[in-house]
Amino acid sequence: LVLPIAFSVPLAGIPGLAFAAMVAGIVFGAVADKTGTPVAALIVAWCATVASALLVGARHAKVARDYDKLAGASMRDRLTGLYNFAYFSDALRRECQRTTRYGGQLSLVLFDLDGFKSFNDTYGHGVGNVLLAEVGSVMAENRRAADIAARFGGEEFALLVPGPADMAQEAAERIRIAI
Repeated sequence: LVLPIAFSVPLAGIPGLAFAAMVAGIVFGAVADKTGTPVAALIVAWCATVASALLVGARHAKVARDYDKLAGASMRDRLTGLYNFAYFSDALRRECQRTTRYGGQLSLVLFDLDGFKSFNDTYGHGVGNVLLAEVGSVMAENRRAADIAARFGGEEFALLVPGPADMAQEAAERIRIAI
């Protein structure tokens, strides 16, 4: 009975713990009645088991949060907040496969900040980083939910637009104007 209780919180949450603890309480009561085991000893064992389930659940929740944070960080460009090149490459492959399998159209828009090297040389890399972050923010705010925006590299950005070329052209123009 210890394992079902211990794993109830990570697998089923507090309702799972309540159910497992209730079942264990009934079984412990039946065991105490048939074996002559002191009820107090079984109550202590039951409490310890429920406490361990709560500890396991708390640890599991922390590990899950840490994993989600790490997974999210590994897909994002730290400076712009957009997807990074590795994620974008995978997304491009997946979207191409999906488009091939189910039909439809897919467009790729590449953005390059003209004169960025000169801007960096004139104002410094810190200000250049602010500019890149702002461009990332503008792209994130002006893309559709279905579009995938990424930092392609350096001062280059990419937008993957499911749909016909005119939708991609509209998206590109909307982002260009916003920038």
